[in-house]
Amino acid sequence: MRQKMVIKMPKNNQKLVELASALLTIIAFLFILLAMVFVFTNKDEIVVEPLSADQHQQIVMQVGLSGFKNLIKVKCYDSIVVRTRTEKWNDQYCARSYNHLDFAKIVNG
Repeated sequence: MRQKMVIKMPKNNQKLVELASALLTIIAFLFILLAMVFVFTNKDEIVVEPLSADQHQQIVMQVGLSGFKNLIKVKCYDSIVVRTRTEKWNDQYCARSYNHLDFAKIVNG
């Protein structure tokens, strides 16, 4: 016959188990909180397709070659691509500087 092995823990070990359980609960809570922060911060990313060659050419025709180089220099090209695809600006500086562009021509290529 098999005997069941029963282990009785002293009261000091019982408090240690309670402490470990509380610590595990806190770690699990922090892990869930971290995952939620990661999910909510990544929702703001906008995935936008690049412009076609004709659309790119329309931008160059409207601002000129030196204006296009400046557009790249001040890092507004991506904002113009986002504006062309989503009809919303994601950068206020670029919106003020390049709002004069005819986006209907850019969209139609």
